[in-house]
Amino acid sequence: MPVMLQSRYGIKIGAKKCQRLKKKLGLRSLYPHRDTSKPNPRAEKEPYLLKNMEINEADQVWTCDITYIQIEQRNHYLCVVMDWDSRFVLGWSMGRHMDVGLCLRALEMALSRGRIPKYFNTDQGSQYTSRDWQECMEENGIIISQDSKGRWADNIVMERLWRTYKYEFFFIHEPSNLIELEYITAKWIDYYNNKRPHTSLENKTPAEYRREQGI
Repeated sequence: MPVMLQSRYGIKIGAKKCQRLKKKLGLRSLYPHRDTSKPNPRAEKEPYLLKNMEINEADQVWTCDITYIQIEQRNHYLCVVMDWDSRFVLGWSMGRHMDVGLCLRALEMALSRGRIPKYFNTDQGSQYTSRDWQECMEENGIIISQDSKGRWADNIVMERLWRTYKYEFFFIHEPSNLIELEYITAKWIDYYNNKRPHTSLENKTPAEYRREQGI
């Protein structure tokens, strides 16, 4: 918020003052969590390979996750494929079923950009231990990494993405149906990739960061 206020509106404000003003104005967001990672007990799990790994190149590691959104008293699911280093959303899909097809559609969009990661990290959900997902990884020569059981912090970049999505989009716009949700989600992802600065990227947008790496 302080970065956006200064870069877009010329308002100089520190993070602590920004927090104080938000508290004074009674501004807060709710962030519900739901267990969307149902492991397949019969599937063989892959080890977590990112521990102590220095991730400093775009497309070195991709990651994928699912979140849920409730509209019209029904759950809808959003799957995103993101580049770990640049935080760039490479592909996404939305649907009413949390199956491997949802994830494969997001992956297909990401791969259509003509880039392939060395590693792909996910949780141990049944979507990522399925034969269809693992065969796609093998066909593209991608090394699979999976979070340790109960270790949400192993995929912290996706947790931060969901927090931003809920804080900056869903709880503000409150779309009333799936068509509206898909439309403004697409607009938000474009904003996230091309206009929203990240402190972890030295206040660059994900798109700016990738361009600096020649992508």
